[in-house]
Amino acid sequence: MKRTSISLLFLFWSGVLLCQNENICTSPYLLVNKIKAEHFSPPAIDEKFHASVIEEFLEIVDPAGFYFLESDVKEIKALRLYLNDPTKGNSCEFIDKATQLYQKRLTDASRIVSLKTAKPFDYSKRDSLFFSFNEITEREETVNELERHWEISLKASTLSRMAVSAKGATSKDWMAVEKVSREKVRDKTLAKLNRLLHGRLSPREFITNAILKSIALSFDPHTNYFTQSEIKDFESSLSSAAYTFGFDLNENPLGEIVVERLAPGGPAWNSHLINKGDAIVSVSWPNGEVFNQLDFDDHEFEEKINSADRLTGTFTFKKADGSSVEVLLHKEKRESIESNVQSLLLKGEKSVGYISLPGFYSDWGGEGQSCASDVAKEIIKLKKENIQGLILDLRFNGGGSVQEAIELAGIFIDVGPIVLSKSKDGQVISFKDIHKGFAYDGPLVILVNGFSASASEITTAALQDYNRAFVVGNTTYGKATAQNVFPVIQQKDTLGFVKITLSKAYRITGKSHQLKGVKPDVYLPDFYSVLHISERTNRHALSSDSVTKKVYYTPLARPAVEPLKMKSEERLKNSAWFKHLSDFQNFYQAPQSLEINSYIQHYLASQAHVKQLDKIEGGDTKPLYRVMQNKFDGALLGLDENRNQASQELLKEIERSAYIEEAFQIILDHLSLTKK
Repeated sequence: MKRTSISLLFLFWSGVLLCQNENICTSPYLLVNKIKAEHFSPPAIDEKFHASVIEEFLEIVDPAGFYFLESDVKEIKALRLYLNDPTKGNSCEFIDKATQLYQKRLTDASRIVSLKTAKPFDYSKRDSLFFSFNEITEREETVNELERHWEISLKASTLSRMAVSAKGATSKDWMAVEKVSREKVRDKTLAKLNRLLHGRLSPREFITNAILKSIALSFDPHTNYFTQSEIKDFESSLSSAAYTFGFDLNENPLGEIVVERLAPGGPAWNSHLINKGDAIVSVSWPNGEVFNQLDFDDHEFEEKINSADRLTGTFTFKKADGSSVEVLLHKEKRESIESNVQSLLLKGEKSVGYISLPGFYSDWGGEGQSCASDVAKEIIKLKKENIQGLILDLRFNGGGSVQEAIELAGIFIDVGPIVLSKSKDGQVISFKDIHKGFAYDGPLVILVNGFSASASEITTAALQDYNRAFVVGNTTYGKATAQNVFPVIQQKDTLGFVKITLSKAYRITGKSHQLKGVKPDVYLPDFYSVLHISERTNRHALSSDSVTKKVYYTPLARPAVEPLKMKSEERLKNSAWFKHLSDFQNFYQAPQSLEINSYIQHYLASQAHVKQLDKIEGGDTKPLYRVMQNKFDGALLGLDENRNQASQELLKEIERSAYIEEAFQIILDHLSLTKK
């Protein structure tokens, strides 16, 4: 496979690292030089940079502080990488010594886990867990402290498994399932440690991968390294279609990985042998490798089987009656309905359209779809329903193609600049919507949250600057950088690929949303804000600045935002759902005791909070609107079971969503204020 460069602008979430190259000891030096030559603002490759690489390396290899002691950290920091020395750029000193230490600590960890899970934990100890948002993991000083760290973690995992298994039973009943829960935690933890020591990827390869990733991340959070296999997964994540076995997985209360959903028409569905709730026992791959589900959690397992280089597998399932069935499945390339544009009609006092856009997918290879054109098609359908307002939902939209972001903004404005871009040479370019006219010119609400990032921020910021939309929700992520993907060595792919930050984006005002995010016109509380996930919390994030460039655009007259804010704030004060959300946030952030009776109470209280939120959201009050299909889709969905199921799931999700209801109410308020 020969490649030169893959132009993928404004990409957001990155994949994990794997390294399969001809000389792993040379890779770090070559990678540094490639990134340094292309990067928008490369740091000096000096002692400070070396320290950053080691810092990132430790966070990748031991993110929770379960392996390395503080003395190990000092030893690793003393090792040389020779990132800026061509005479020693092929040195294997760091890789060899770090690998030896890593293997030793994994072996030690296996011993500690076996020791600490050999008998029931002391649940009367005053142990507790609490959320910490420290950027750097704290390391233990002594082996005894490390063992204690493991003990608390294993105890918490055991209690968690006991809780979902025993439900609301008494502490006496809980102890009956303690042994089973503790042994399952032990087995999964030891299996993970064994994979790290003896898995498909050797410890030496893993350490090299961690070095390469840490080098890339030390330039900025969105510069990343990919291998030949990883680039396939990365490209697939940007498309509206992907190869899939046709099911979603989840972990049930017994710790089994079960089929949560079958995609109608997919390989699993068409086998006629797999049902929702079937538990995966194992998967055998053509190369002889076998995945035992007991060795993985649901997220890790699903990530493994969804890898682009695993196209065929023999799955063993346990059925509800205890019998087993073997099924040979081949992945098929299928459109991801849930990741594509979907629309619904909210019919109440007024008719309002709702469009969900989970990501900015694009037609990268000439075979896929364009999200901007898909949104335009949905608007045409909704306009035939005489909508008087539109909600565009960009929550959890992590970005994608900047060209799609520009074209999407262009749907709602006549013509003009959308975003400014500054490259390494200091040149500032204006990217414009060059197509006169628009698909929709009525009232528009854009829903965002802290996971709305990159391309979604470009569209949102532009429409806010044009006074074209009310931005509602929470401050967005704050990523205003653009990346391209290149092979580490030009014209070769044997050393993998690197996604490099080449430019920064700016609003048409010249200001940047880098680090700051796009601030909403009307603020709505968001549970996920307690996680403190944003560009600002990333190490090595590029700074926020501004540029000066003459651009000509004609914003609309600024709408009356203050009355809308006041009315919304008043509703939120009286909203049982948002009040309970605030209570749940406070509950979630409080320390959690690992004393068994306190843990039982905490678990039951947590379940009660979730049930109460669901109850309030689906409450007894008369809804503001009915959610329905537009007439065009309603006629077609009966012919496409896959699309119909995805549409029904979206309908149920938004039917009594507090956020959609508030966005609908804001449109009603605006129409009331502007009516003649």
